[in-house]
Amino acid sequence: MRPTIKAVIGRMLTIQVVRYILVGGVAAGVAILTSSSLYTGHLTNYTVAQGLGFIAGGLVNYPLSRRWVFRNRSRLVARQLAVFYSLALAGLAVNEWTLRLCVVVAQVPVVPAMGAGLGAAFLWNFTGNKFVTFSRRFGGPSPRPQPPSAGFEPGEPQRPG
Repeated sequence: MRPTIKAVIGRMLTIQVVRYILVGGVAAGVAILTSSSLYTGHLTNYTVAQGLGFIAGGLVNYPLSRRWVFRNRSRLVARQLAVFYSLALAGLAVNEWTLRLCVVVAQVPVVPAMGAGLGAAFLWNFTGNKFVTFSRRFGGPSPRPQPPSAGFEPGEPQRPG
């Protein structure tokens, strides 16, 4: 029995989400290490530290997302970078807004609030990168051509082409 298109797409999406979580974990580790070190080392205030950490995480995230998560080999790298970092900039706003909301309104300690900001930005960035940055419009993968027998079970008569 052949898997349905819905099942194949669901499996591919699941693989991408798991890979993006792993890449995001590495990028978040870089971001948290950078931002918490800058903040706890009294080198800058927490919002600037969070922004610099987010940028450091983005420098790790793009190449890993492009090659491993979304398996993108497009030559439109400059265009993708512009879209990726535009989305990341919006993600930074989501990150900072969540951080401030947690610290100022909810009275959450700064370092856990930094994690909450990264989590909110993660959701924003995955969605944007999946459906915009690495979409076919910006040089993402094209659907694979199907053989003429696609959609037919073995032994079923095929319609004339």
